[in-house]
Amino acid sequence: MGTTAVHAGRGLRGPVVRRWHAIRLIASGVGGTLGLIVALVERDPVIGTAAAAGIVPAVDSARYLFGAAGSVDRSIVIDIVVAGAATAVIRPAWPSLVLAVVYYVALISALRPPSDAKRLAPLGAAMLAMAVVSRLVFPRAEPLVIGDVILTVGFGLLALLAVVYLGAAVERLAAADAAALAALDERLRFEHAIALCSRALLRNDDVGIRQAMEALLEATRAHQVFVDLTEEHPTLGTCARFVHEVLARGYEDRSTADVFVDPETGSPMTGLFPYSVLPDELTRLADGRPVVVDAEGLPAGPGRDLYLAGGVATELNLPILVDGTWFGCLGFGHFDEPYHWDTTQIEFLRTAADMFGAFYERTMDRERLMDLVDAKDELIASVSHELRTPLSVIMGLGVELRDRGDEFSPEERDHLIGLIATQSEEMGDLIEDLLTAAASERGDVSLVPELVPVGSVLDELLARAIVKERSLTVDDDGAKAWVDPVRLRQILRNLLTNACRYGGPRIDVRIRAEGERTIVEVIDDGEGIPDGLTDEAFRAFGRAHRRSTQTQSVGLGLAVSMRLAESMEGSLRYLRRDGATVFRVELPAHP
Repeated sequence: MGTTAVHAGRGLRGPVVRRWHAIRLIASGVGGTLGLIVALVERDPVIGTAAAAGIVPAVDSARYLFGAAGSVDRSIVIDIVVAGAATAVIRPAWPSLVLAVVYYVALISALRPPSDAKRLAPLGAAMLAMAVVSRLVFPRAEPLVIGDVILTVGFGLLALLAVVYLGAAVERLAAADAAALAALDERLRFEHAIALCSRALLRNDDVGIRQAMEALLEATRAHQVFVDLTEEHPTLGTCARFVHEVLARGYEDRSTADVFVDPETGSPMTGLFPYSVLPDELTRLADGRPVVVDAEGLPAGPGRDLYLAGGVATELNLPILVDGTWFGCLGFGHFDEPYHWDTTQIEFLRTAADMFGAFYERTMDRERLMDLVDAKDELIASVSHELRTPLSVIMGLGVELRDRGDEFSPEERDHLIGLIATQSEEMGDLIEDLLTAAASERGDVSLVPELVPVGSVLDELLARAIVKERSLTVDDDGAKAWVDPVRLRQILRNLLTNACRYGGPRIDVRIRAEGERTIVEVIDDGEGIPDGLTDEAFRAFGRAHRRSTQTQSVGLGLAVSMRLAESMEGSLRYLRRDGATVFRVELPAHP
């Protein structure tokens, strides 16, 4: 394998090898030059030849540094062979041999793992034995004072560089490896936690939420993991409502859900945290951005006091989004000592927050589906009731006319036929509302607008005598509206039927022009829609009144009327004015 590669798990690192080759190039070049100088001074051609051999390691290092392929083992072998041969020829002083051995031991230890070093040991031992035998068997006739000094100093410097410089490089790389392994371990922990979190949240219950939070607690090694949901408080504004919390072992008594107090009154706020004390953080969370709160870094004030009171040093809040809207937070707390969250950790945990958002979205979808199922059952029951009554009348009267028609006087027959017609119209109205509701869900309600006097449409409707046993007053200034007359009649019919069903004995209808709009108000003196149920009243199949004395209805009238008004670029609103119930329709007065 080339020396520029990294052998995973074996300790060989390119930067260390390059540094060694740079030292080797300089040392071999300088050593060879000094050897030639010694040879000239001593007038010894043998030393000159040995010194010239030092050029070989220099050439090998130069080739590596300039990009040629090579291996550390080959380079070390070259060094051992050249040094062994040179010392055998030169027969230096013992200190030079000892320092040479120290250098090669340090070199091999720094560049190669123990398993590879064992393979090089026999060659090194052979070269050392050759040098020692040469030194003992063939002693020099005359000492090489200058040469021994140079060799001793040279090998000493090489040994020092190998021990200190390469050792420091290896230590730094080992530290970098340890940091990389720690980062990899953390990444694996986080990925495992995300997988567990995903699986747990598929349970769609509180047990699943707790399992997911426990997985995140173990992976992040935080002291606290919590989930809060955003809500609007009547006096405190936007607040966080704690709904789930998991604490690490040893911190079970450090729950922060109940330590917050109203900054104005000082009274406990169980499970509630007001964002008014952290306005900047509120803005970031509402924008879908994560927030790291450093308690000590907060400005003096209620926010800092609340965190310090709970012993929270650092808190990471990740927004939970449902349908793109801020729904709550997934939070991680550290007590007593600050903690630094890096970008990678935050991005991983944002994935977890998205999973919680998907969990709550599924929960809400499931609740909506259950509501629809309930509404379907209620619709079937209501439609059955609404259709059964007129059908019973029609069938009963029809049978009477068929079987005993000649027994009734002309006036009686006309009356019975009128009743059949009235009941048929009521069935037709119900079916029309059902068809309109279905069409509006598909977005294909047919409209043929024209300029229509609203009063004339109302008169046609009243001719059907849909307002019975009520005092009706109409105030019409002759205003016209750009609408589909059939759809306008449907709106007015539903509003008048609603007033008769839920209102008092008096009904007023007011029609007037206001600028570019035509206003129609249907007013009754009934109790109106109970507080908090307005949205329910305008929801398809919804009813805001539940009194058993009231006539059963399908609950489509207001919803269909509002959709029809909006489809004609108008609106329908509910108001309470001077103790009366007002349904106000605004329509365009012109095309």
